[in-house]
Amino acid sequence: MGKLKSKTLLINGDSLIFNPRIYTPTGGGEFHFRYYILDSDNGDVMIDSVDVKFISFLSIENPTIDFSVYPNPANDVLNITISENNTSIVLFDVVGKNVSEMELINGNNTLNIENLDAGVYFYSIKRNGVSIETKQLIVK
Repeated sequence: MGKLKSKTLLINGDSLIFNPRIYTPTGGGEFHFRYYILDSDNGDVMIDSVDVKFISFLSIENPTIDFSVYPNPANDVLNITISENNTSIVLFDVVGKNVSEMELINGNNTLNIENLDAGVYFYSIKRNGVSIETKQLIVK
């Protein structure tokens, strides 16, 4: 837990001192600041405090694409219907090795998977090289 201590006189001649303490983030981009108001004439006894909470939101786009991938489980081919261009599908095995990749066009697409061994795989739908969604695929 990090702390920063500073003493700043509020008003010239006033006996109150601001003593900010910064607590480390609690996650989610939140910072909590607690300012203690101390009576310096009485041994820095706390007489009040003010809590300030800052929440920082990063603008992370979470785009969605209308698509369907079928059948699942699959044997020889995987059908992909998608509503956008500049997209691709990447198949990878359970250890993350890329086993197949294909650029997609708006509409119906077919990916040949007959050379894949039976097992569990994953596929990612990407738009402009950025993964939009990842799901599981069973190959018989």
